[in-house]
Amino acid sequence: MSNENKLPSTEDAFNQLFSEVHMPVFFNKLASLGIQATTEKEAEDLLMLAAQLREVPLQKEASSRFSDATAALNQVLGGNFNKVAQEQSIKQASAAFSQRPDIYASVLRVKLAEQGE
Repeated sequence: MSNENKLPSTEDAFNQLFSEVHMPVFFNKLASLGIQATTEKEAEDLLMLAAQLREVPLQKEASSRFSDATAALNQVLGGNFNKVAQEQSIKQASAAFSQRPDIYASVLRVKLAEQGE
């Protein structure tokens, strides 16, 4: 029996990763910004808004009185300050989720589906 038979279906894998990884991360990030859904409809609307915003091309942000200082500091730091912090957060979350066999199996299934297997 191959290991692939022990993996969840592609649909179940997507659903599990969405509900147990994506949604908690998304809503925790919103909560850290002071935004909380108070109803299930608000939660659905926030998810829909996020999906729609992904398709919008990014535009240059408006300047503030701190823009020049931020740009200069970013240049001194090699332009990677935010990127490094994000990568560290992603690595920490990945390490935590990789300890869960069910999440690991779902990730494997999704990767197989992406490769057409």
